[in-house]
Amino acid sequence: MRTLKIEDLKVLWNGYAKNYEAPYKSRLHREHLNQLVSLFLPGSEIVLDAGCGTGILIPYIVERIRAKEIWLLDWSSAMLEEAKAKAKKWQSCIFKFYCEDLCNLRNTFPEESVDAIICNLVINYLPCGWREAINQFKKLLKPGGYLYLGTLLKEWKFDISFLLRHGFGDIIRDPLTSLKELQYLKHQKIISKITKVAIQHGASFPSRDQLLEHLSTENFAEIETRTTYWGYGIALRARKTL
Repeated sequence: MRTLKIEDLKVLWNGYAKNYEAPYKSRLHREHLNQLVSLFLPGSEIVLDAGCGTGILIPYIVERIRAKEIWLLDWSSAMLEEAKAKAKKWQSCIFKFYCEDLCNLRNTFPEESVDAIICNLVINYLPCGWREAINQFKKLLKPGGYLYLGTLLKEWKFDISFLLRHGFGDIIRDPLTSLKELQYLKHQKIISKITKVAIQHGASFPSRDQLLEHLSTENFAEIETRTTYWGYGIALRARKTL
């Protein structure tokens, strides 16, 4: 079997662009998104959405953070085209688009150039590793700037046995809704493939303790967290110290 290259990872993400938002209709994804955006604070003028996907966070950045300028970055050109289409609905701020590798942000933006960075469900797929991503975020943030981060954690599995085991209580309480949500498992095949290729090239899933420890080491403070995905995911806000 042919070993897939990093370029193949980009192809996989491009192929997933049309279905990227479908899982957010499921309870687990929707709850994670709601927890992340609940942490957004108003007042950041320039916001970078690093790994923006199809721009699903645009309305929340505009309405909750009230950014004047939003930079949308993704290495999938297909994802970015979807984001561009969404941005046309919002005339209250400036949008800039970058089809670039998130692992090389230092070559795209000057240091201390943004007031806030949002990165959702991305760092666990990066070949450069989640630690390197956070290190780059730190360099790009202005002193006092905010990092809004969402990620899956170690031991998360996107398969039916894992979902049934951890969602058993939900099934008992609301069996019809739970059975309906199993339709989102059709996305499991491509996500599993993306995960496999990413890990082959250096990606890893952090534990909660590893993530929080590294943020503290990199001089992030005022860290506020939300537990998502039955404890196998996290949403957080952290502030770069002055």
